[in-house]
Amino acid sequence: MVQKISILGATGSIGDSTLQVIASNPDDFCVSAVTAGSNVKRLAEICHQFKPQFAAIADEALYNDFKAAIAGLDIETACGEAG
Repeated sequence: MVQKISILGATGSIGDSTLQVIASNPDDFCVSAVTAGSNVKRLAEICHQFKPQFAAIADEALYNDFKAAIAGLDIETACGEAG
């Protein structure tokens, strides 16, 4: 059975390590949600690769950039500290 994983701080070192494990074991894990502080580029890359159901960025000023970077993907999004 595939385990759904949510990764808080997906763009950081621990998040990156977690994503590497998931990528190496696609039959065992899938990414269902990811969050990041302000790294729009990396969060968008993660969304394109893993296609989570939900993604949030904490920095509200970057929300429109993030939405543009994942345009065309069917991902629910949010922004802000409460995300």
